[in-house]
Amino acid sequence: MQPTRLVWFGRNGKRKSEESNGTRVSSHRGQSSLIPLKSCIAIVKLYLGNLGGGHPLLFFLTLGGGIVANEFLTKLQTWYLVGQLAAQYGLLDSVPILR
Repeated sequence: MQPTRLVWFGRNGKRKSEESNGTRVSSHRGQSSLIPLKSCIAIVKLYLGNLGGGHPLLFFLTLGGGIVANEFLTKLQTWYLVGQLAAQYGLLDSVPILR
């Protein structure tokens, strides 16, 4: 594995950098350590790959279908409630306005 150059800004705002061979980067005085980008990408791939167990395609199709259904039902609910409100205007007789 090739060394990776890590760059960050310290507490005093000055730029710091060091070489890392992909292992844990030790920190000084409890400062947070950095994770190389390759490790972050591997973690995200692992996370996304394990969503849905052995059926990730089914999981993502269900997730997308749920989002679309949610949007559709929200629009339908608004349409229905506005229709109910509009229907209330036709139920009562008109009242003359006094001057």
